[in-house]
Amino acid sequence: ADARQRVLTQNNISADEIQAKIDARAAAKAARDYATADAIRGELMARGIALMDSPNGTTWDIAM
Repeated sequence: ADARQRVLTQNNISADEIQAKIDARAAAKAARDYATADAIRGELMARGIALMDSPNGTTWDIAM
């Protein structure tokens, strides 16, 4: 959890902001707007956040 918090602080992003981006990406995917979904994933990756998709939804962790 400490590493996660450090990355969030370094990249000036909060867990709430990440969740909002995940929600926006899910909505884009549901609308078959894959360009927007990919752009959101790319934006988060550029800020050190990796998204993991599963049948139960999307989770995030720090990118390695």
